[in-house]
Amino acid sequence: MDYMNEEEKKAIEIVKKIKNIKFNVTSSFYSSGTISLSIEEKEAIETALNLITKLQKENEDIKSRKEYQKIRFKRYKENIDKQHEEIYENLVFENEKYKYLYQKALDNTVKADKENMQLKKQIDLMAEQLKIPEPTMKIESFDIKPKTKFGMRYLNKEEVKQYFEKKVEAEGE
Repeated sequence: MDYMNEEEKKAIEIVKKIKNIKFNVTSSFYSSGTISLSIEEKEAIETALNLITKLQKENEDIKSRKEYQKIRFKRYKENIDKQHEEIYENLVFENEKYKYLYQKALDNTVKADKENMQLKKQIDLMAEQLKIPEPTMKIESFDIKPKTKFGMRYLNKEEVKQYFEKKVEAEGE
């Protein structure tokens, strides 16, 4: 790509024509007059033209590197944005997963607590209902001594509960 406008291009073409004029030769390529150049002037023009060409190449190289850097920056930005999105999605997924697991554990705990309360209630009811109408019943297998009240033999509720709790603990080991 050229960075020069039409006026600059025309000026360079004119200088190139001037460069080609021989030493001490006049030329009438201008309609308004003639030009006579010394060797120093001709060499200065050549140096200036070479410098212009060199600067144009450097400008093209700089522009090319700049475009390359823009493309690289755009790719890096796209990669970073993509990674950011993936990390965010993973965090959201993990958060939802742990919320679900927490809720499930909470539900299981509530359910287990409710079951435990029901079991304790059942044990309480069983212990209250455990009465011994006949003296022939083998109470000794409970390792609990029966009590007598109003002519009825019965077992103490707390002692029965403790007996079964110990039995459950023993079986759990």
